[in-house]
Amino acid sequence: MKVLRTVRLTIPEAKTIMEERVNEGNVKNGQRLVLTYLQKYSKVSRDAARRLVEALQKEFGFDEFTSIQIVNIMPETVEELRTLIPRDRYVSSEEAERILSLLREYSSG
Repeated sequence: MKVLRTVRLTIPEAKTIMEERVNEGNVKNGQRLVLTYLQKYSKVSRDAARRLVEALQKEFGFDEFTSIQIVNIMPETVEELRTLIPRDRYVSSEEAERILSLLREYSSG
């Protein structure tokens, strides 16, 4: 199999793809384990995840990788959030609270 392109995905996006493959009967045993993991750790819908990634990039200037990691983990505290932000990127407590508020908005709605 030849790789045509690589795309970074959030856990909810990967979950959707795996569910589609299962519905088509197109999975192997190990892939079912991956789906179980994705179902357990998916914290928002696929669409909400993508909107969140875009919002984190646009509103807070994070790169795609960092934005995806934040969405995948969905930190609940400033301390958890800070562990996901690169060391060369300063985030004030106020900005961190705004990010957490955005995450809460998507995870509850």
